Amino acid sequence: AISNHLSLGTDWEIGSRDLDVFARDAGWWTSAARVDVSAAYRNPGVPDRSLADRARGLRAVASVSTPRLVRVLAPGVPGPWRAAAALRRRLARRLDARTRGDARALIGAFSLGERALVSDAVEDMFRRSGTTHLLSVSGVHMAAVTLLLYVGLRRLLARMPVLPLAISVRSAAAAITLPACASYALLTGAALPVVRSAIMAALMLGAVCVGRFPDGRRALAAAALLLLGLDPGGLSSPSFQLSF
Repeated sequence: AISNHLSLGTDWEIGSRDLDVFARDAGWWTSAARVDVSAAYRNPGVPDRSLADRARGLRAVASVSTPRLVRVLAPGVPGPWRAAAALRRRLARRLDARTRGDARALIGAFSLGERALVSDAVEDMFRRSGTTHLLSVSGVHMAAVTLLLYVGLRRLLARMPVLPLAISVRSAAAAITLPACASYALLTGAALPVVRSAIMAALMLGAVCVGRFPDGRRALAAAALLLLGLDPGGLSSPSFQLSF
């Protein structure tokens, strides 16, 4: 279960009415849950949501109006995604305690990818200025974080006595920046544009680590091939097409 959306993987055929009935009788979700049995879109050229769901092992999605209706059946398996989600919740609680109003919403949107708290008035101002895209964490944010961290670390290491004579400052700064980029991508939810930018940053930083010249075009092509290898169905998604 993620947030207030419950997902259930089964072997039923798509569109089966028995899935909803059986799940309610088994107590997997209550009558208060809205059940959406995955079905294909009918508009030509629109990505087939049912194929993407089947690739993830999903046959239906149930949503509820409040997290209080969610019952955890078993503890989740520890992993980087769960750790990042827990850290994101802790940081959000700290923001709630220290900031209020539009400041809280903007900081959460820029740093944690929490756009839902941005008010309509603030979003309208960004829309009129042509900068609405800044409210969603994207490849631009990842590139800015990577560049600032790499440049800052390189200058800091270069100022240390003796260290620049013993190691390559550029390689050391790149090696430290690599895990920080991956952590930021996980922390903000790992949307496709962020993952694309993170892969490109990892490849270019890796080139710096081994003393090679980073090539942005090759990194972009490699990121596209890697993402398609992980999810071939993503080729038809608007997010992938806009990213590449």
